[in-house]
Amino acid sequence: MEDVILCTMAEDLGVSKYLNESEIQYAARTLYSALACWIKAVALEQPITSIDQVNIGVSRRHITDKCTRILEEMLKRNPELKTWFHMISKEDNPIALIRRRLIHTGDLLNVGFDTNVTLSDKKIVCLSDNVKWLKGEILIADAQYSGISVLNYTANRIDCAETIIDDSVTWFSEYLKRAWWKCDVLPDDGIQYFDAYKKAQNNYLCWQAVFPKLIDGVVLARRSVNKYGYEYFFIKQQEGIFIHRIDPFLQKIGEHRRFMIVLRCLAHNNIPANVTMYQDHIHVKLHAHLPQTEKYLLESYAWPFNRIDDELEWDMPEYVWQYISRYFRKLGLALREDTGG
Repeated sequence: MEDVILCTMAEDLGVSKYLNESEIQYAARTLYSALACWIKAVALEQPITSIDQVNIGVSRRHITDKCTRILEEMLKRNPELKTWFHMISKEDNPIALIRRRLIHTGDLLNVGFDTNVTLSDKKIVCLSDNVKWLKGEILIADAQYSGISVLNYTANRIDCAETIIDDSVTWFSEYLKRAWWKCDVLPDDGIQYFDAYKKAQNNYLCWQAVFPKLIDGVVLARRSVNKYGYEYFFIKQQEGIFIHRIDPFLQKIGEHRRFMIVLRCLAHNNIPANVTMYQDHIHVKLHAHLPQTEKYLLESYAWPFNRIDDELEWDMPEYVWQYISRYFRKLGLALREDTGG
């Protein structure tokens, strides 16, 4: 990496180049974490009139404007990074994306009727027996950025209460027991059924017009409600057709994806996730989008691989993967591990 500024950033952030990594990828990871650092720093800015007053935070627009200028200047110095920071959605931008991810992970907090944001209070959160997340920190010695988060790894075991992770199969069974069912008729237009037994790496190819084999007595179905989305519901046949419509909020947080993953798990047809274990890091390639909980873990502690809004390929230190992989296994993904060069 020839840019002196980027090299200094990487050293300050604790971001090291991987052995098999290109210079462009290393520079992209560095700038991505640096933007998270800048956004958190700008979130501390306060107008003079706010002294001795309630913390009103900083407007989202102020953060976007100020940090976008920084990004644009860095991309002028390093034009080869423009493709990595180019987003598919024209309605979004890199700064807004990273800011949202910082809110999701808890480093930034919404204030002022959710129009402004502020940096969260400093707090040490134990992720595992060897990893601490330094919440609310911008830059600190003896720690390093992994994705957008400041983490501290120690070889010495630390006291950490074990996190209980819900098993998706058990969760699904309980969900069906508590679900409200209504005797109804199937919609007569545009209905698709999820075939959990279909041999496909992704979930998209599992949708079909033919009614599939039931799993735990139910079938997941969907119907197009507009050009941008679907309505999801479960069907069971028990002296008639009974339908359980999935709450729109559950769909908003991606739980319809959890339903697909767990149905395939129950069909012994788990969705694969390719895990390449290199000497100095882990590369994960997904074949299906994840529910919000598992997605936020990657957005918080890993680096997107192909571009800033990539949701399917990620790089991370091994100690981060040890933490995240527990959630993936409980979710029901089939982790296909391989050793890289």
